[in-house]
Amino acid sequence: MGAGPALQPYPGRPWGGDRESGGGRGAVGSESRARRIIGPGSHIRRNSRSIAINLKREEGREVLYRLVRSADVFMEGFRPGAAARLGADYDTIKTIKPDIIYASLAGYGQTGPYSGYAGHDINYVGLCGLLDMTGPADGPPSIMGATVADGVGGGMSAAISILSAVIANRRYQKGNYIDMAMVDGVLTLAILNFNEYVSTGVPPGRSASFTRTSRPS
Repeated sequence: MGAGPALQPYPGRPWGGDRESGGGRGAVGSESRARRIIGPGSHIRRNSRSIAINLKREEGREVLYRLVRSADVFMEGFRPGAAARLGADYDTIKTIKPDIIYASLAGYGQTGPYSGYAGHDINYVGLCGLLDMTGPADGPPSIMGATVADGVGGGMSAAISILSAVIANRRYQKGNYIDMAMVDGVLTLAILNFNEYVSTGVPPGRSASFTRTSRPS
């Protein structure tokens, strides 16, 4: 789509530091060595550029701000409040690039009683009820075979929101702030189950398919 992503690995971990970039190894160092290192999920970040910046240092923040001046979208996945402490919150970034599209992606969003909690994919799908609705009717809940909250509820929902903001930016020449909670995205995936509950008063449960009314014979 013409995007040129620039990734910032965790400060102090020049090889990326996460599973998608190769379990703590990435593309910093000699090019020949970087090409030999292929970790789990490394294809996800293929053809992207990365830079490690220490945002706790003034010179590190200045590097970030220079990058922001030529960026269309800024996305962060810190716990709520962390970006502000590092000088990378929306209010700071928009003073540098007023029309920036800034997206914050967190498990429980930026506000509310759960916003400060840490979590993982299984926590989000469990809280939203998807675990209890997944698996054989006479058996225990089954963990889904994909990262539903991280990839779909969070990542894809954020991507759709960002693309909508890009269209609005092209039309109105203004930026936008997106607060994306993974649990919000996961809840929308269970809309058929919740609709059934509202219509019948019967709580959704495990069945042979996503909805009990369309169970295979």
